Amino acid sequence: MKIRITAIVISFFILTITKAQNTGFHGTSSSIVDMCTKIRPVVTEKTVQNIVDKILIKKGLSQPIIVMSCPVVSHCVSYKDSKESYIFYNNNFFKELENLEFTNSNISSIDWSIITILAHELGHLLNDKHFRGYHTQVEKRQFELEADEFAGITLCELGANYEQAKKAFHHKDVSTEGTHSHPPRSERLAAFKKGWESVQKRHVIDDPDPCYEEVIVEPAQYEEKEEQILLKEASTRIEVVPAVYTTEEKKLLIKKGYEILEVVPASFTTQTEQIMVKEPSERLEYVPPSYETVTKQVLVAPASTKWTKGRASRNCLSLNSEDCKVWCLTEVPAQYKTVTKQILASPATTRSIPISAEYKTIARAVTQSPAQTKLRVVPGEYRTVKKQKLQSPATTREVEVPAEYTTIKKKKLVKDAVTKFVKVPCD
Repeated sequence: MKIRITAIVISFFILTITKAQNTGFHGTSSSIVDMCTKIRPVVTEKTVQNIVDKILIKKGLSQPIIVMSCPVVSHCVSYKDSKESYIFYNNNFFKELENLEFTNSNISSIDWSIITILAHELGHLLNDKHFRGYHTQVEKRQFELEADEFAGITLCELGANYEQAKKAFHHKDVSTEGTHSHPPRSERLAAFKKGWESVQKRHVIDDPDPCYEEVIVEPAQYEEKEEQILLKEASTRIEVVPAVYTTEEKKLLIKKGYEILEVVPASFTTQTEQIMVKEPSERLEYVPPSYETVTKQVLVAPASTKWTKGRASRNCLSLNSEDCKVWCLTEVPAQYKTVTKQILASPATTRSIPISAEYKTIARAVTQSPAQTKLRVVPGEYRTVKKQKLQSPATTREVEVPAEYTTIKKKKLVKDAVTKFVKVPCD
């Protein structure tokens, strides 16, 4: 199938913009869809295609929509060009959704989350304005809310449980805060619930005996068979028989012998000997002089006489007592001073003191045997080499190689998967 990408791609999760507007439940880009259409076409899984077709029949629509598994798409995207409408989905992602907790006897093996996402993408494809021209952020978000409301209407008409149907909006890739192209999770859930409740109200008002269609998917049935297949046919191969050699050993002279004149050094022994380092001598020692102390009286003043006033005479009639004193000639004895001094007892002299000689013990080497020479012979050097000698030449021989087989298990389709919509009266 050859497809030209010239229009807009819309996805359930996030919105990105490349050459054209790209949006969706989770999100993709037109470059991814480009890859989907350029790779070798993948056989569409009948189960997914049948669900899309049944939703269209439920809506009373005959518009053909091509559903294709595409490994380069991360989640699920819708695409529309001038000729065809497509839904590309990642099969591994749908398998991931199937592993979510889900218990409802109305749906076997297919999670309601998958149907919610497919209904969302159909909501885009059935509204032409979503794929025409460039849109503002407000318009893009409004388109997503319209597709979510359409999904709510569809899931309620199919008889899904509300808690199960809204599980797709709790996937980790549905933004809580919203993106450039997608509203926050809370607004999307509100739009989904709005569509859901509109169907419930319509059933209560318009239909006294409301009913819904239960989606029952009968999986394909396979049987497993073992089969032996040929991996490699029997053959012959040419095997080389190598030549046989014997080994011979031979000694080769690599260095000639020669003579060396070696010097044998002299040998010495050690002897000790005392030698005089200082001859005997004399030294003169100074003997200081000796003194003795003598005491002597020295005349300081000789004996003399002097006139002195004596007592007053009683017969003196003078009123001045001084005039009555009698002058007497008095002798003054001589005065001496004791002087102590040292006198030389013996003069200074010198004496001669002998000094002994000084000796030192030394060790010296004494020749025990003189130096000599001797002739030493160095033998030649040889190397043993091994040489291979051909005993028998190489030959070839043919060897039979048996065929190789392996046993494989093959699944053979016994019955195709079938999707049924059964009407069930509502309580």
